[in-house]
Amino acid sequence: MLDTLNKVLDSREAYIIARNNDIKSLRDASQFVKNYEGKISLYQQIYDKYYSYNYDSAMSYTRKIAETAIANKDMQSCYKAYFQQAILYASRGFYTQSKDVIDKIDVNILSKENKFLYYYSLLRLYSFWANYCQQTEFYKEYSQKRNEYLKKCLSLTDKSSIRYHMLFAEYNDNIKHDFRQAEQYYKDFLSKLNSSDRRYASAAYTLAQIYKSTGNMDMYERYLILSAISDKKSCVKENVALQDLAMYLFNKNPEENLEIAERYIQISFSDALYYNNRLRIYEISGKLSTIVKAYEANSQRQYKRQRLLLIGISLLFLGVTFSLIFIYFQKKKLVYQRVEVVRKNSQLTILNEQLHQLNIQLRDTNDKRESLAKLYIDLCSKYIDRFGRFQLLVKRKIKANQINDLLSQMSSSKLSEEESSMFINRFDKAFLNLYPTFITEFNELLSSEGKFRLQQPNSLTPELRIFALIRLGVHGSGEIASLLFMSPQTIYNYRHRVKAQAISPETFESDVKGLCRIIKT
Repeated sequence: MLDTLNKVLDSREAYIIARNNDIKSLRDASQFVKNYEGKISLYQQIYDKYYSYNYDSAMSYTRKIAETAIANKDMQSCYKAYFQQAILYASRGFYTQSKDVIDKIDVNILSKENKFLYYYSLLRLYSFWANYCQQTEFYKEYSQKRNEYLKKCLSLTDKSSIRYHMLFAEYNDNIKHDFRQAEQYYKDFLSKLNSSDRRYASAAYTLAQIYKSTGNMDMYERYLILSAISDKKSCVKENVALQDLAMYLFNKNPEENLEIAERYIQISFSDALYYNNRLRIYEISGKLSTIVKAYEANSQRQYKRQRLLLIGISLLFLGVTFSLIFIYFQKKKLVYQRVEVVRKNSQLTILNEQLHQLNIQLRDTNDKRESLAKLYIDLCSKYIDRFGRFQLLVKRKIKANQINDLLSQMSSSKLSEEESSMFINRFDKAFLNLYPTFITEFNELLSSEGKFRLQQPNSLTPELRIFALIRLGVHGSGEIASLLFMSPQTIYNYRHRVKAQAISPETFESDVKGLCRIIKT
């Protein structure tokens, strides 16, 4: 768990930046809010951000809340601000000033929530005061008052609330001394909170003290760490857990834990200075002095050992240096040669892979061209057969003197349409089989509005068919027209319309001729 704490400590600046940004946003917003409820709500949020983060700023906003509430004749909000002032005074060690603030308020005129805050302020005051006077004759008196006000707070709290769990845990700890019950309530309370909530840090710290009092030091360390992590996540500068953890680790193993204890106590001291709590600064100073003295003594011992080691290492270094210089020049040659071999091998591997892929493409192209040749032979065979049958028909009709019937059959368009349809269908399938990427590459030459999408698989549109023939080397509109059974003017119109949608009309047809190449140029 110390690793987790150290990571959080390394990131503490990010938490502080986030807290300052939140405060700035709230302060900026308060400048523009005019209505009383909105302004008092923003002031309260700013106070909550400053509480346990910066004493002077938190106190300043309690005064702003009180002044604004008085100006708007909202005395209950004013009293709430006074109770917040009293708790701040007590946390800083101004016990009499805290009590003076509370004593000026008549409990009988308070709302239910403020009546709770009245007794809660006294509870916190005497908790701080009793802790400060632990070694004096006043401890018993202040502890009794603390317990008295704790009971009053419990009587004013809804038993189903999270606040009740916290107070009842404190009741079992301080009054009943039922540590097992207190432990259960504190754990239940912690389970309901996020670790970035400052109440989590407070509850975890109190639970750590319970484990310490029962001699369970492993759990004491665990919950001190959890409390310290929560302090940093919630930007609590008024904290105790980290300094207690520093002293615990130091006393547990001074030599092994000296550096980490020194780091933790330094961070705690910086936090106390930032929060501006004189009592906490005084308290940490004594602990810091103990650790610093041990740190300095350890540094002296390490310095002597390091000096002896340095002399030995220096002598060894001189001997090793001469050997390394010789080895270095020998290895430099070898490394260069190895790098060259690796580079050449890498280039050769890439070239072999490219050659392999090219061979695959060439084999595939050869297979497709063989199928195209087969298709060509098949078409020729069919046309020869059809021509032979047509010759027989002509001879038979002439011999039978059926000239008119022969002329009628020859003028029929059915035969021509069937032949053209068969040719076009076979051409489309053969071309797309030979050039499966033609449509994709062709669309890349066109603007988004002019791109083609096939309505049927293995079937080209008239426009695509024209440019498929151009790709195959048939350029003249007359040649294309005779192959596709269209007029030259129709072919010209199609070509002109598609070129108008091209990204580069001037080079469009030459670009089409370069599509679907195995080796790109």
